[in-house]
Amino acid sequence: MKIIRDSLDFEQTKRNLSCSIVNVGDTIRMVPPFIAPFLLVGKADSGVCWKDHYWVKANLWIIIFSYVGNYFWTHYFFTVLGASYTFPSWKMNNVEPLIN
Repeated sequence: MKIIRDSLDFEQTKRNLSCSIVNVGDTIRMVPPFIAPFLLVGKADSGVCWKDHYWVKANLWIIIFSYVGNYFWTHYFFTVLGASYTFPSWKMNNVEPLIN
């Protein structure tokens, strides 16, 4: 128990642990849309090749649209909404109060 507690005192370990927990959560969340349709095939789709199923096409479209939207349309989205990329900050005597 002491070894675990001491290892969590380091900032790098804390960052790595939080990233790994997020990755595990993302993996668990991604599995059902891809595995469940293989296991639960309806009568109409039983004779159709897996790549011709609707769920394959829908998941592929979601993957492509999400990638393009996240990496190419973000700037356009922020421009249209008039949003800013940073949080507002205040300076006292030209020095920011919280410096990391």
